[in-house]
Amino acid sequence: MSLGVKLIYSFPEPVIICGYFIERVLMKMIKEMIESHPATSSFDTSELAECIMNCFSCAQICNTCADACLSEDNVKDMIQCIRFNHDCADICSATGKMMSRLSSPSDEMLRDQIKACITACEICGNECSSHSKMKHCAVCAQSCNECKKACEKILSSVTAGVR
Repeated sequence: MSLGVKLIYSFPEPVIICGYFIERVLMKMIKEMIESHPATSSFDTSELAECIMNCFSCAQICNTCADACLSEDNVKDMIQCIRFNHDCADICSATGKMMSRLSSPSDEMLRDQIKACITACEICGNECSSHSKMKHCAVCAQSCNECKKACEKILSSVTAGVR
């Protein structure tokens, strides 16, 4: 009988993968990748890794929320939510990719992309909050809010010229 638990042995000790542990493993891997990059960054490595993870996570959750909205009985009432989910997913994915590129970034482009991500997460999160009786929309609204907060934290570093 499988309990849906998977052990990963590439770390010093086996790590049980479920919920919080997935996040820890991903954060560790993203942070290690950033730290091993030959280009230097003056971003706080933990904050950058958290923001990248939140962007990719939010993109996936928004895509799944849009799909779940398509299965609702009142799908016609969900058209705006589906649209915002798709737009937010695309923007979050692009933002995560841009933040992962540490070689010679344009602060102006990065700043504008992060601002776009904050806006997309706010709009999508607000729309999903208005449908929060649907569990998938409540989860998506929470993810959008977490991504927005992580992007705001990083944006202050770019704006202040901390890079």
